[in-house]
Amino acid sequence: MLGSALALKLIQGGHDVRILVHRTRHPRLEGLGLETAQGDLLDPPSLERAMEGCSTCFHTAGLVSYARADDDNLYRVNVLGTRNVLKAARNAGIERLIHTSSTAAVGASDSPERILDETSPFHPQWERVPYMGTKRLAEDAVRAAVISGLEAVIVNPSTIYGNGDINQNTSRVIHSVKEGKLAAVPSGGSGWVGLDDVVLGHLLAAEKGRSAERYILSSENLNHFETLNRMALAVGGRGPRWTLPSVWAGPVLAAAWGLSLIRSRAAFSPAFARVAFRYRYFSSAKAHLELGWNPRQTLEEAVAQALAS
Repeated sequence: MLGSALALKLIQGGHDVRILVHRTRHPRLEGLGLETAQGDLLDPPSLERAMEGCSTCFHTAGLVSYARADDDNLYRVNVLGTRNVLKAARNAGIERLIHTSSTAAVGASDSPERILDETSPFHPQWERVPYMGTKRLAEDAVRAAVISGLEAVIVNPSTIYGNGDINQNTSRVIHSVKEGKLAAVPSGGSGWVGLDDVVLGHLLAAEKGRSAERYILSSENLNHFETLNRMALAVGGRGPRWTLPSVWAGPVLAAAWGLSLIRSRAAFSPAFARVAFRYRYFSSAKAHLELGWNPRQTLEEAVAQALAS
């Protein structure tokens, strides 16, 4: 979703664009005249061939999953894959690399009053959530590469809504709301950001970002109940009617463990349950100040785009 939207924006800006394609290119990029390189994050020679002659690399590839079956794949793709990208970038003479991380690498808190930023300590408990832990390790690899001489900037989007989400990473919940399938949601909340604003943040990071620094891109912090009911109004669906209080966190985690033993690919997983009742609220003040990033999309606009794709 993000890589295709970024490539399209770069083409519209007059840049020569080459994309790394694992199997097939994203349908939004058909017929645009960009260059394609076949490769794999776990195949270092293919990465060097893809980067040959390029000045800037946007590393947006990664695996997003909370399913227990993907624990090993998350490490291979997000950590080993990022290390391979960084090494290839140095060998290919890339002048500047923009690494797409996530606010998952920043963490979460127990209170809606605690707003996290780029300096917030990453609590060891989040290493037990493989997606969060692997995104954090990938950032460590980027910082190590900077010490070795690579110029690289990190961006941390929160939950992204927009068009082109062919893997249904975030648009799945929009469809569930439209179909009225969510009667109750956990307490807790999350930041969100529209896809167009994330693309803008990447371009600004490439232009103005300081090497080795991270920049959070998040438009608004909302509890889950408010997020889903605003979505329902936007798409003509039905939002949840109840919020599960935090005392349900333990039983929900136990239920998720039981389900994962039967269905290891279930989205309702122990990793998901560990963060469902927490608050992933973030400040984008640094991106505003240093990059001049000012998000414009409303949640309703981003959700409408997601449904239209």
